[in-house]
Amino acid sequence: MKKYFIALFLFVQSLFAQFIKTNGPTNVNSFVEINNIVFACTNGGGIFKSNNYGISWEESNSGLGDKSVFSLTKNENKVYASTYGGIYFSSDYGKSWKNYSYTFPPVNVFTTLLTNYSLVAGTNGRGILVSFDEGKKWYGANEGLPQSSGAYFVHSLAYDFKNFYAICNNGGLYFTNSIGYQNWEVVKGVPKGNCSIIANTNNINYAIVDGQLYYSEDNGSIWLTPTVKLPFILSFAYNNSTICVGTIDGVYFSNDFGKNWLSINSNGLNNKNVSRIQVNKYNIIVGNDEGIYYLALSDMSANGSENISQKSNESMKNEWIKLSLGSKRKDFSYSKDYILSYKGKKCNDKIVNTIYVDGKPKFSTPQVVYISLLSPDGKFVFLTGCTIGSIDLDKGGCEERFFKLLDLEKMSLIDANDTHYGPAMWVKWSKNNKYAILHDPESGLMQSINLETKKIITLPLAERNGVGTIYNLSSENSFGALSSKNQWARVDEKSFKWNKDETKFNVDMIIMSYDEGIVRSYKVEADLKTGKVLEVK
Repeated sequence: MKKYFIALFLFVQSLFAQFIKTNGPTNVNSFVEINNIVFACTNGGGIFKSNNYGISWEESNSGLGDKSVFSLTKNENKVYASTYGGIYFSSDYGKSWKNYSYTFPPVNVFTTLLTNYSLVAGTNGRGILVSFDEGKKWYGANEGLPQSSGAYFVHSLAYDFKNFYAICNNGGLYFTNSIGYQNWEVVKGVPKGNCSIIANTNNINYAIVDGQLYYSEDNGSIWLTPTVKLPFILSFAYNNSTICVGTIDGVYFSNDFGKNWLSINSNGLNNKNVSRIQVNKYNIIVGNDEGIYYLALSDMSANGSENISQKSNESMKNEWIKLSLGSKRKDFSYSKDYILSYKGKKCNDKIVNTIYVDGKPKFSTPQVVYISLLSPDGKFVFLTGCTIGSIDLDKGGCEERFFKLLDLEKMSLIDANDTHYGPAMWVKWSKNNKYAILHDPESGLMQSINLETKKIITLPLAERNGVGTIYNLSSENSFGALSSKNQWARVDEKSFKWNKDETKFNVDMIIMSYDEGIVRSYKVEADLKTGKVLEVK
């Protein structure tokens, strides 16, 4: 297989936005927001609150018996504080605090978790303690959790309405679906490292392990990582679809549940180590040993950010659903006999890839499949996967890859791979539901599939007016797009644009060289009715 260097393009915006230091406390451990009031807890200074989304702060310690507060959590109308001296709560938005744990064992509380029937505490030494009667009685719930020197240490808890999750200090993420919080098991798919954060929002689980982000869209069955690697993550926050992480190199921001990321400049911060973070509908709030800072989202949206999401052939990877044998995600499931189902309706064939060994056909089945976004009318998706080489496409190393079109009404599959190496995980659907465009970055091609006739047309975009080949073009051909054997053509996917009736599209081509990098670029127009590609002068 011919190998190419894939360029990583960065879109940089003007850097004008700036964090502003507030009158907030130092040594912040945690943030929580309830009814538009933001609370911050500290190690020794107690609790502070802000009535203007983090711009200014005031003390909120009336009735608080211990000012060393590890963390804060909430339910609909109460805020809970986990302290050295047990659990405190406020039902009047911080005007006063009461000790919720008058029968609580003498142990430090790292974190609390509220459900509609229980109060759960993660402690320093006693592990998980659960109360089903508003704190009158407490029960240990540590079966299956690891011990350290005969004790249990649990510093973070989460619930996704199916499973409960616990992070243990000696490393590892554990889960149980027992309403009694017993029979804990190690979460598979997440490394057993230093797991520091677990959270759930919009039916997506997020975990930070050894500073790296993992997320799951199927209640923890499959865990994925973003295509772009973020710096070492120290803190995590969310507000609806907006996610922020604090790292050793500043703040990163996503407004699509973590699929694409913006790097936010650290102007105004005394250092880039962002150990605590909170995001609300107006501001990003940062807390560290030196104080609390805020940055208005309105400033950041126009200025002060850098898009670090990949724009190469992997740019759409996180838009695709990943399914392993026996798993289910969203409306799709993939059975252990290689049958794909959609909304309970089975495909009429197994997913099989035909490869040729010594000229003879050999049939192989994938352990993992990837499913594209639906067509605008919801009738089609594309499937891809690897049958020789790496099982997971996101790990690379695939030698034999398939690409198929699935008709969701008939639940029938057709091959949709007319190029040698196979398209990237990148699809452009026409809004009129007639065409789908695929891209094969390894050979500088695009493909058009007529969704009505299922006819595939290969579009050699690196040719000019039909003259020339895709790569390794001899310098003797002065009419070709490429002028030497060490050049190749790459499609600039972000420049793709349909014409008015969606029978043609324009796209920029970039001529690359191992020696010179980007040599030049030009624009082409592809006619899907005729299959012709013309240069746009």
